[in-house]
Amino acid sequence: MRWIKLLRWTAVITTLAALMLILAVTLLMRYPTVSDIVECQLNMPEIYGAVQRYRATHDDQYPPSLDVLRKEYMKDTSVLTCPLDKSKSGKTSYTYTPPKEDANDDDILISCNRHRVRHDLPVIEVYITVGGVAGFKPESENDSPAKADGDKIKPKSPNDKSQSSTTR
Repeated sequence: MRWIKLLRWTAVITTLAALMLILAVTLLMRYPTVSDIVECQLNMPEIYGAVQRYRATHDDQYPPSLDVLRKEYMKDTSVLTCPLDKSKSGKTSYTYTPPKEDANDDDILISCNRHRVRHDLPVIEVYITVGGVAGFKPESENDSPAKADGDKIKPKSPNDKSQSSTTR
């Protein structure tokens, strides 16, 4: 008799654990994953490279929009679409802000704000700067992207005075 009670409790606990697992998986599937953010961030250097190729053939001018890059400057135009953009419009998902003449290297050039991990957390903005630094931050954060950790895409010129010089 004791074994039967133990088996019943085991069945109840196993059933509750399975239901909790199903609920957790269902809830997690509703939110963008870290892999979506990483894929979006990996798109940025591709787009940045296309912008630089455009500039090389247009007297150092920035393109008027990212759509101009589609035919001649990009091998894979799917990188112009964020993995979380489910629209079928075929338009670019990313916000592109052509820099003004007095732009700094840490001004944001291309960004995406489609990434919200949970409804009670801020949107995560994925970006790349004029200077080629890729990164991400909460959208409401007012810190300069240069303060955030990012991956340097383009090396600074040797004439850049902001680099520290080493002494021998």
